[in-house]
Amino acid sequence: MTRWRGLDQTAAKLWVAGKQRRVNWPRPLQRLDPVLFGVVAAAGLGLAGLGWTLAAVERTRGFFDPPVAAPVADPRILSDFRRAAAPFADAVMLGDDAFLGRTDGTICAMIRKRNCFPRKRCHKTTG
Repeated sequence: MTRWRGLDQTAAKLWVAGKQRRVNWPRPLQRLDPVLFGVVAAAGLGLAGLGWTLAAVERTRGFFDPPVAAPVADPRILSDFRRAAAPFADAVMLGDDAFLGRTDGTICAMIRKRNCFPRKRCHKTTG
């Protein structure tokens, strides 16, 4: 009989503890149920998928790309030398400039500091 002596006291303690548990707020982990977790996870995956899709569409369509750059006139283009029919005969360096001579008598100077051939520095020689 000694084994059952404290049974009433143990039951009373459990009853008081249960009463306090029923009155207190549950812990956060006790309130989260699998359905709520599933809804939050589905919403997160849906938003991530939507963001990935919009990023892929923007990458292929280029909505936010800067405008295409317009061509700029470049004085270094050798258009006047390519149009000339006479081939080069000789070239001489004088200081920082290079003087190029063609077989038809045209002598042009190349400004090496700017790396260009100004048109006003091409002269037709007589002789």
